[in-house]
Amino acid sequence: MDTKHDIPHREIGEQDDELLEQLWKQLPDSQEDPFIADQGFKDLQGRIQRKLRIKRRFRILTAGSIAAALITGVLIFRTLIPSEQVSTAIAQLQDMGVTISDDQVILKMGNEVVMSLDSAARIELNTADDVALQTAAGKKLALASERILKLEVPAGRHFQMTLSDGTKVWLNASSTLEYPASFEGKKERRVRLTGEAFFEVSRNEKCPFYVETGNQESVQVLGTSFNINAYPENSKHFTTLVTGKISYQVEEGKEPVILSPDQQVSFDCVSGDMKVAQVDASAFAAWKDGWIYFEDETLPDLAKRLSRVYGVEIKVAERLRNYSFSGKISYERGVDYITRLMEETNGVVCEVENGVLWLR
Repeated sequence: MDTKHDIPHREIGEQDDELLEQLWKQLPDSQEDPFIADQGFKDLQGRIQRKLRIKRRFRILTAGSIAAALITGVLIFRTLIPSEQVSTAIAQLQDMGVTISDDQVILKMGNEVVMSLDSAARIELNTADDVALQTAAGKKLALASERILKLEVPAGRHFQMTLSDGTKVWLNASSTLEYPASFEGKKERRVRLTGEAFFEVSRNEKCPFYVETGNQESVQVLGTSFNINAYPENSKHFTTLVTGKISYQVEEGKEPVILSPDQQVSFDCVSGDMKVAQVDASAFAAWKDGWIYFEDETLPDLAKRLSRVYGVEIKVAERLRNYSFSGKISYERGVDYITRLMEETNGVVCEVENGVLWLR
């Protein structure tokens, strides 16, 4: 059984020394971390303040850029926002030879790619027949109100879309949303999600809002905010309510579950089991603000999430598959902090082979 150590989930800032004294490590054999010793931390605290040199030893740089969670359970990185410059972390990965996805967010009508998009867009509804897509970069596209649109967000990207009814949707990396150009004249508002998204639904009691995912899952809302994590490759899907009230139904004919704020329903795609738990809902929606929250998450699952966030391929050796971690990752900073920390740890080797980051 792993030994657990609590640590405040906070961004590293001017109080780095205080946080360093609280860093913890989880090992499968429950051994105490020999690195977390007084003198070791004093030495590390001094080194952490020194600026990272990109050309220093390859293996250490690789370890610091992605895999600090393997040892510390805490990661800090720069946000990857499509409209901003490539972050320091990503630039360093590129320097090391890690293949970074350069796929763009695209809008489709059927199988036809209509345009590439930047960081955000909204659908403007002037009249029932006058519908247009307006992007943050100033592009404008006239749309037929009856058309079904498909928004595809690749690994390494996030995207915000405002639908024609005013509903706001934040799409996480490797996610897809299908939705009509307009809800005008419809008795319900229905969209389909693959992957992860946070919704702030515009209230309309006469026209309920539905989100469909795989495995016949459906969420019905009137006006509320919630997060859905339903990546098809994951064995469990999670729906977490932040505000309002939603009705969750795993398939037609089955009794729906009504969620209140700070409740989460998990659905096991293999067994069909469904459970409701009390959670801190804000933690599960934190990704849209540049954070990744994880609790008792296995290293392979954590590697999947990091792969999506940064658009890189990460593989985990068999011997590390039972490692699990809890913590909070900021995309924003800490490459120098992480690499210096990894320099003092052992048990995990990070190498790049043919553009793939291996954790061994």
